[in-house]
Amino acid sequence: MKDNRRRVAFTLIELLVVVSIIALLISILLPSLREAREQAKLVKCGAGLQQIGLALQLCVTEHGAYPTWDDSAPLPGQHRVVATWLDVLFAMKYTQNINVGYCPSDKKPDPQAYFRAHAWDFNYPTRFGGGRGFDHSYGISIPMSGLGWKVQGPRLSRDKYPSSRVLVGEGWWTMLFGFGGNQIIGQGYNTPDWCNNGVGWRHGKKSSPIAQFGFCDGSVRRVRMNINDRFPLHANWVRGVNTANQFFWRPNEHTMIGSGSVGNGVNNLTNDEQAYPGLAANTPPTYPVMGEFNSASTAAQEIQKMQSIGLPYELSPRWRTLAKKWPSDYYGPQGLKGWDRP
Repeated sequence: MKDNRRRVAFTLIELLVVVSIIALLISILLPSLREAREQAKLVKCGAGLQQIGLALQLCVTEHGAYPTWDDSAPLPGQHRVVATWLDVLFAMKYTQNINVGYCPSDKKPDPQAYFRAHAWDFNYPTRFGGGRGFDHSYGISIPMSGLGWKVQGPRLSRDKYPSSRVLVGEGWWTMLFGFGGNQIIGQGYNTPDWCNNGVGWRHGKKSSPIAQFGFCDGSVRRVRMNINDRFPLHANWVRGVNTANQFFWRPNEHTMIGSGSVGNGVNNLTNDEQAYPGLAANTPPTYPVMGEFNSASTAAQEIQKMQSIGLPYELSPRWRTLAKKWPSDYYGPQGLKGWDRP
């Protein structure tokens, strides 16, 4: 008997139509999926910053000061892997989870952090594959680090503007001076000066990157950088951020403030490059940085230096490194730092 049933099959044209529809759906959905992933990373990063901010508040409540920024890796057995203020918080049990120190968008190393680390000869821990970079994804505000707000001259009060003054933020280095962002437009980490490119602008779009910051009142906020916004007197520098209600030192500060030669040249200017009210035009004030902590070569010298400025030596990463006062799991090839065991 003849089978009259027709064989079902797709023609080439029908297949091409189906493939085209699938490709169109993918092109529509992929940006939304990427945006969702990025949003999830932002939320996780912000949650980590909140935990870090709480740990810093516990520290300053108990000791009257915040940790100093890093130890500069003074010992050969460190393999140029630095210990930072975040390690101090972990060692003193103000945080139980050292992994809050890593933003999920940190590429370990961030390309921008790599250039500075390569120039300064610093490495990532071996558990991240080693290579040039700095451990952790966040930097502490220099005016807050140690007892920065007590430096003579800068007119800084720690308790003033708590919801506007940055305490900690995403960083391409262990310390943050201001919002400067020339590095994100292809200029060097030291353009115009080494202290002007510390913020880690990891999120958002290339034309308007985002970084997150923890403020002295415990809040966490996102700050967006407009890379096309330039200074009126320095057209090659990115201004990018309105500092009227978010700042490191004082309201409406110049985003290139700092302790280097360039920073010292603009510390008396507003973000519009006008003379800062109440300051002499030709006498830029001292940036509030609490001394040079990383000059001691022994633990005793570091204790003496810290005590001379009224700062608890336990808050110094340099002292902890020289005195070998870090947790035992920092040492060994698989340790958190990968340092040689004492």
